[in-house]
Amino acid sequence: MNKFIVFDLDGTLMDTIGGITLAINNTLENFKYKYRYTEKNIRGMIGKGAKSLFLAATKRRRIIDEEFDYYNLEYIKTQTVAKVYDGVFETLELLRKKGYKLIIFSNKPDGALRYLVEDKLSKVNWLFVRGNSEDFPPKPDPTGLFDLMKKCGLKSTDIGYYVGDSVYDVETAKNANLKSVLCLYGYGDYEKLKNINCDIKINSFKELGEKLWKFPRK
Repeated sequence: MNKFIVFDLDGTLMDTIGGITLAINNTLENFKYKYRYTEKNIRGMIGKGAKSLFLAATKRRRIIDEEFDYYNLEYIKTQTVAKVYDGVFETLELLRKKGYKLIIFSNKPDGALRYLVEDKLSKVNWLFVRGNSEDFPPKPDPTGLFDLMKKCGLKSTDIGYYVGDSVYDVETAKNANLKSVLCLYGYGDYEKLKNINCDIKINSFKELGEKLWKFPRK
């Protein structure tokens, strides 16, 4: 039986809020919007994908392609300020040695995701990396995750976990019949998530290994 762990990226593996905020504000300034946002503002908008975030930031009901294309370019450029959370590399290597296959499945735009993984997380032995694209609906819809699992020869009946920092990640885990791990240090609204029904909660990435060892497999 396979063992695998699927990770969200923003607020789970890396602190990326600074770059996301900068990309939004740069785009708004370029197109002469009056709105500007703090990192705290942006935290409340992320989780459902780039288009959802951009609509919230521009206060529009539909995407203007020219603006969104500009934002995507800014988004890639500003990701260099992102920081990997403490304990990520050590914990992922420990999990790999314990036989877990490591995967990223995120609502972050696929191009920006791959750029950031190559820049900051390339020394990790990832089995598969996928961000959001037009090919699949964003999380918590599990369609893209099921496709990924099929390509990797993985099944929901294997020992599988989904690790993320928001209610959408917990829903993604449930929709894909995986165990859910909620990160309490990321970008989620944790007042609303205090009573959420998930399998494991962690206060730091370093706790992941310890919690998995104790979690019943059946």
